[in-house]
Amino acid sequence: MKQFIMEIDGKEIEAGENMTVLDAAAAAGIEIPALCFSRQYGACNTCMVCAVRDLDKDIIPACSARVRPGLRVDASSPEIREFRKHALEYLLAEHVGDCDAPCRLSCPVFFDVPAMLHKVAANDFSAAAGFIHAGMPLPHLSCMLCKRRPCEKACRRGRHDTPLDIVAVLHAVLKTKDFPVENNPRKYSVAVIGGGCAGLAASDMLSKHDCRCTVFESGDKPGLEIAGLLAPENSGLLENELARLAAAGIDFRCSVKIMPEDIAGLLKEFDAVLLCVGDRSMAVFTPLLKTDENGAFTRLQSFMTSLEGVFAAEDMAIHAGGIQAVADGVELGHAVIAWLEHGRHFIAENRYDHRFGEVTAEDMKQFADGTNSVKTAVEDNASAALESARCLHCDCRKYENCLLRKYASGYTARQIRIPSQRHAFKRINAGEIIYEPGKCVRCGICIKIGEAKGKAVGPVFNGRGYEVELGAPLGHSMAEALEGIGPECAAACPTGALSIK
Repeated sequence: MKQFIMEIDGKEIEAGENMTVLDAAAAAGIEIPALCFSRQYGACNTCMVCAVRDLDKDIIPACSARVRPGLRVDASSPEIREFRKHALEYLLAEHVGDCDAPCRLSCPVFFDVPAMLHKVAANDFSAAAGFIHAGMPLPHLSCMLCKRRPCEKACRRGRHDTPLDIVAVLHAVLKTKDFPVENNPRKYSVAVIGGGCAGLAASDMLSKHDCRCTVFESGDKPGLEIAGLLAPENSGLLENELARLAAAGIDFRCSVKIMPEDIAGLLKEFDAVLLCVGDRSMAVFTPLLKTDENGAFTRLQSFMTSLEGVFAAEDMAIHAGGIQAVADGVELGHAVIAWLEHGRHFIAENRYDHRFGEVTAEDMKQFADGTNSVKTAVEDNASAALESARCLHCDCRKYENCLLRKYASGYTARQIRIPSQRHAFKRINAGEIIYEPGKCVRCGICIKIGEAKGKAVGPVFNGRGYEVELGAPLGHSMAEALEGIGPECAAACPTGALSIK
């Protein structure tokens, strides 16, 4: 293959005559986003998210434009980034669906409620219990400390009949599997001062991220603050949680009062120190806190105090308690991990979140189709599965690896609504695949897969103009079109339009 020199962003690159600009950029370590492109099946030229500027001509699609000797390409200027942002926003304007379900967005600790419900509905109770233990801080306590149950209030099912009993499902599942014992050697050691909501939550989160935690509590046992927040019938949950944390390797040192002069010694023994003592006991540590001109605690994403390696939970500034203090503890834990692992301050992820918008009666029919319609009182695993089967699956099945979401986040794209032109929400059962046309960006990759596999009846584009939609040939179903290629199409789909059930 003939080699020659070209230029991307002022950097000379050796390229081959059969390469595309996208290939050349990737070989040089320059990332160019691409939605309607597959390494195996090639470019489809439909989205223009991969746009670059040929400095001798005009804007071109990097996924299909061939390199040539002396080609000079602008791949990252503000102008090009703005062009890509607009291309993404046009796609988002006609996108129909949620990235994260309303129940998860409303959860103070951002627990993946739908993922749990889907496991329970599939009768995979062991996997559901493991998922809860891994993903929720203080799983036996958090929902009980969350008095208003915002996840259930946000449940879209409530607009149709009644919301899911999410908390009852979670606690039913927790009874089915003992908590995991993971008292293994850890990479880091962390001292947590205070055994309340924030301290225990931070310890729980850190213990799941390669940290050996020691909790120093001035009282005779940890969790006394929590005990006062629980209803009498739930008092046993605190003991369950403390036992789980101890089994996970968290060491509790009670009746130990830590003072500011003790911090230096702790920093010699531990890699990081967390101050989670609450606002009433915080006065003695005030000199360590960064304050503004009015003397108020400065809300910094790093949570770092004036001493390097010493962090303070936000609840000490805003007098939080209960589930808000749990959420603060989790966020504090992320800040500590960012500092220990990467030596940098914690920066909250700027993640794009698409919203479905107003749900019409017709939309609700599509959501509810195929779900269990009978409200079930949750008492055991079987009833928890029946109740979970009422979930409308508002979340996107590809929320973690959707390329449209990834690029929308990276380019800070906005969700622009076109009121008179929203595509109708449809959810099509296509055998082992779920197809949601409103999430399709019409990339054509699945059509290329069908053609490559020699399918006589494969996916096609139907309609014209704005009404173009991926579908099956006339007289055939989407299940027929995806038969034999469905999983490969779902894996190649850049969004959640095609997904495995």
